Amino acid sequence: MSTRLALVPILAACGSATPPPHPTSAEPPKLAIPPGVLETGVVLIGDLHGTREIPTFVGDLVATVARERPVVLGLEIPPGETPSFDDFLASDGGPAAREHLLADPWWRDEFQDGRRSTAMAELVEAMRARKAAGAKIGVDRIDTLATSPDRDRGMAERVIELRKTHPDAVIIVYAGNVHTMRKGMAGRPGYTVMAMHLAAGGVAFVSLNPHYEDGSAWVCRTAKAAECGPSLMAGKPGPRGIQLEPSADGNYDGWFGVGPITASPPAAFPELANDFDRKLAALRDGPDGVRLRANRAAGAGDYRACATAFEALAAPTGNDAYNHACCLAQLGSKDAAFARLQFAIDHGFTDLAHAATDPDLASLHDDPRWPLKPR
Repeated sequence: MSTRLALVPILAACGSATPPPHPTSAEPPKLAIPPGVLETGVVLIGDLHGTREIPTFVGDLVATVARERPVVLGLEIPPGETPSFDDFLASDGGPAAREHLLADPWWRDEFQDGRRSTAMAELVEAMRARKAAGAKIGVDRIDTLATSPDRDRGMAERVIELRKTHPDAVIIVYAGNVHTMRKGMAGRPGYTVMAMHLAAGGVAFVSLNPHYEDGSAWVCRTAKAAECGPSLMAGKPGPRGIQLEPSADGNYDGWFGVGPITASPPAAFPELANDFDRKLAALRDGPDGVRLRANRAAGAGDYRACATAFEALAAPTGNDAYNHACCLAQLGSKDAAFARLQFAIDHGFTDLAHAATDPDLASLHDDPRWPLKPR
């Protein structure tokens, strides 16, 4: 198989701001934190923006640490675009205070990239409530996007300042998982991200990357605001909680598992949350959901389930037909595999060089119909 799942957002128009739902006041679960995570005093939590589960994990982590030590939570939010933020933290958290918070320009930006989600607003509210209850929790905004020509350097400088001014606290920095990479992005050589600036500044830290199972997130696939919305996200099964296990590329010192993920809509535009769970269900049951399940089955070696899933597509693309053929070939169904390969070629699949070496099609090589030829 050769193609990636196409992720298609559900879009809706923006409208007026009203407060997000008030989060539960129940005591959060106490997380198990492995030895070595807190010893440096700085923990970078990488984010996949726009989920419900990752902000909840961050809130639970802060609450767990705050039971024993002071904590400062650094958020990827720009101070210059959120003038009501500190007022909200000092407020009673009521409807008027929340409406005032969400009226700030940052929350209402046209480009809703997932950082401005209902789940993020609920995280801010959870921190406010715990501070009001006496927990030693500070909240700081570290994103200098509005004022710095070098955003990542500015973010790192703010974290370094927090480390200096709060020497006894654990600094938990919650930012996109590109900013928390130790070595940076392979596709952008020479660009220094926040974590790299921190390391160069002599700050010791532990960087944790999110691990999640198949689900959805509110993301922007391009720089166009109209293309932001809920998308299916392919993950992988794994345990929940924190694991100190360095990534193969050396970018992260460990990871944290949150299970299946669910998209969280923008906090300042509650009409986008109308019937949201039904929209997510339609997305899961639609063509992209079928592709995700088919590719997941193929990755697990369940080629019968893969073939069955692809058969459910009412309007398969050339790439769909190619991947379907791969699963059929693995099952030994040569005639059906060749039929799907011909359909794939007739409907836009052109990468015959890849097909020639694809191990999924190896069982077809002794057939006189091989190799594949364009019509």
